[in-house]
Amino acid sequence: MHTALFAVVLTLQSASVLPAARADAVGEAYYLFLQGQALEERDDLRGAADLYRQALDLVPEAAGVRAELAGIHAQQGDLAAARREAEQALSAAPANRAAHRLLGLIAASSVDGLSPVLASPRIRSAIDHLERSRTDGVQDPSVTLTLGDMYVRGGQHEQAIATLQQFLLDRPGYPQAVMLLVQAYRAAGQPERAEEVIKEFRGNEAEASPAGRVRGIEALEARGNWEQAAVAWARLVEEQPEEVTYRLRYAAALVHSGDTAGGR
Repeated sequence: MHTALFAVVLTLQSASVLPAARADAVGEAYYLFLQGQALEERDDLRGAADLYRQALDLVPEAAGVRAELAGIHAQQGDLAAARREAEQALSAAPANRAAHRLLGLIAASSVDGLSPVLASPRIRSAIDHLERSRTDGVQDPSVTLTLGDMYVRGGQHEQAIATLQQFLLDRPGYPQAVMLLVQAYRAAGQPERAEEVIKEFRGNEAEASPAGRVRGIEALEARGNWEQAAVAWARLVEEQPEEVTYRLRYAAALVHSGDTAGGR
């Protein structure tokens, strides 16, 4: 939070050496930024975006504000605007972590459904931005998991294994990370390690409470990983065939994953 609050002025000269009019503009932009932060915390994204734009009218080179505005566009589903603002933020501050993070996640989200030829440059772009966002020891689970996924898709198996192992240290048994790690081991020519991971996961899964497993599956669904969610629901249905709720959730996951007939 403190880093974000100072983002307006970090890319500028000290106000003490600016002309008075310029210093006033920076001060007003900073005040607008603080107001925008307050609105964003109250989920008033439209109001926050308006204030960030006003701040940028005063200080166009404020990379931190552009990154915040890009994040709002992403939350609203306008990925083109989010990408545009994030790229402008990097033009002003090439090391801006938030902008790299957002561009990496946007690139990663556009890979599904593409042919290998079309997907390859987007995977490389996602990896580049996500790696640049992991500076100063910042721990970001979303970035770590997505980067692991991109490493797997990009054939960088050793990097994938190291990244996913790091993720699983803090979140042992997380289904998507486990499945990605299994893929990485198999692609790296280590099928025995893949089987060890599977056995460990199944053991942990058997010990987990149904409620905990459901939360894990819902996390997969929230990320749009419907095929993996369907596999996990299928295990619950197999273990508790009388539980209608699990079967209905399984059906919904099948439909979302493209298996309409199976869902029906």
